[in-house]
Amino acid sequence: MSKHLEDAAAIVASGPPAQPTGIVPEPAARPPRHRSRGAVEALANKENLITVICFAFIAVLAIRNHFIQDDGFITLRYVDNLLRGHGPVWYPGSSEFGYTNFLFMVLVSAVSLVGFDPVVSASIVSYSAFFGCAFLTYAIASRLTSGNSVVAAATVAVIFSNYTVSSYASGLMETSLQLALVMMTYHSVLLVRDRPRDVRHLYVATAAGVLGLLTRLDTILLIAPAFLFLFYCIWQAPESRRRMIGHMAIALGAAALVMSAFLAFCFLFYGQILPTTFYVKGERNLTFGWIYLGKFLFEELLVYLYLPGIVLFHWRRTKGRLPPLRRWSGFALALSVAALTWIAYVIYVGGGFMGYRLMVPFIAIFLLVTFTIAGRHFRASFAALLAVIVLLSQAGQYFWFSRLEYATGKVIENPSSLDWHLHQPHVSLRIVGMRLNELFYTGSRSDVMIAVRGAGAKPYYSRLPTYDIHGLNTRDVAMNGVFAGHRPGHRFWATVEQLKAAGANLIVSTAACLDDVRDFQPTEQAALYARGLRTVFIPLPTAGCWIVTYYVEPHPDIDHGIEQGRFLASSAT
Repeated sequence: MSKHLEDAAAIVASGPPAQPTGIVPEPAARPPRHRSRGAVEALANKENLITVICFAFIAVLAIRNHFIQDDGFITLRYVDNLLRGHGPVWYPGSSEFGYTNFLFMVLVSAVSLVGFDPVVSASIVSYSAFFGCAFLTYAIASRLTSGNSVVAAATVAVIFSNYTVSSYASGLMETSLQLALVMMTYHSVLLVRDRPRDVRHLYVATAAGVLGLLTRLDTILLIAPAFLFLFYCIWQAPESRRRMIGHMAIALGAAALVMSAFLAFCFLFYGQILPTTFYVKGERNLTFGWIYLGKFLFEELLVYLYLPGIVLFHWRRTKGRLPPLRRWSGFALALSVAALTWIAYVIYVGGGFMGYRLMVPFIAIFLLVTFTIAGRHFRASFAALLAVIVLLSQAGQYFWFSRLEYATGKVIENPSSLDWHLHQPHVSLRIVGMRLNELFYTGSRSDVMIAVRGAGAKPYYSRLPTYDIHGLNTRDVAMNGVFAGHRPGHRFWATVEQLKAAGANLIVSTAACLDDVRDFQPTEQAALYARGLRTVFIPLPTAGCWIVTYYVEPHPDIDHGIEQGRFLASSAT
């Protein structure tokens, strides 16, 4: 026994055995760094303060950027008729299917039942969706960066302070609602990935996806990659695969029933399952689409081109390894595919001319992927630096957009310009609609039928039967109108023969303040309508300001106004 003790003592005294040649010993493990309870609480309070500041920042900007646009009143026209007991129709007796956002229309109608004006109700729905989307984005970013609240807050700040994203917290459109439901879908899929045994998130993901489709049918392009990733996650969890597949079948079956019921309603109520805008905008318009994308990238100061370059440069500088293709990368890949698919779709349909509303999903997804990659694979300080760069760039955007141009003929109008059409003094679209309501609206089917180009505020405030010259709410024009250019939504024009066949009485052309109505010169396109028709000048409340119209089919109210001298009418040209 003493011999063994002596041997053990000799080994201890001689130290650890020598390492074989060429093998470097591993460094001793550093003892874990322990923080006091007070330090942990201080750090948590600091992170919470940063998060609160970021959300307050985006709230202030959203309120500052509040605007409304003419297209939003198309849906509100259907809401107004629904609230009046006529059903969701373009006007009583019409079967046109002109809105593309069924769920948004239903929610605005529901809020309006409480007593709010539909314009206010639309803002309530939009702002609620905007902030709900911000919280969902924060939750996704936090989970993707293992709980890094600073990176998550920075991600929210850069996305929702973007001029376009922030502006469409309002606008009377479904943009924020669509993005919120897309983010809810991806958040629920992320929870399924992390908790494969919890079927609740699977049902939430499916429900959010269906609601997204009811908001806009083209949402399928944004959520399809999420469901492909969801199927992959279910297949990669053998212990719960069979159970999850069964629940997935139930969820998808319920989703199919809901969508079938919606399409059946559309067919029975409107005689078609797709909105009329599909026939107006659904064809290839690549020329304008590439112009739209180019102007978007330029006016956003090329941030979507140089930001990935900064990340790659930093990766090269730090000699970091490419992230392995694991579950996290699969989720990021799904988001990236959704963003690229959406860009291709926007180019195909030609984008639009009313701001960069269609780019909102791309902006949000692109920045979410970029910042979560930066926060996960590099330090949070690098993500914070990126946030500063993007925020400075977006400050430049605000300066760019503040140079508001009121001239007509702009290729793409920003939200401030769109808002101006509704709030300009004396001759705004709202004032024109209210004046037509005052003069001609009785609520009967014998009211004056107007034909308009901007089928939003003028029909909404006038409540008169309306023929949409560009066919967004008139399928006859969408299918048989005259092709007149590449401007999305305004590519087709009604012919005078179509207007006469529909019984339109007045073509409402424009509103202007004139020293002498005899000096008025119509635009080239309006002159084609004016040929052979009488020009009727209807006075607005401001002296010297007029609604310029062209008299198509006779109506006693119009004839009476001309006879009494309340309207000025020229001879037929």
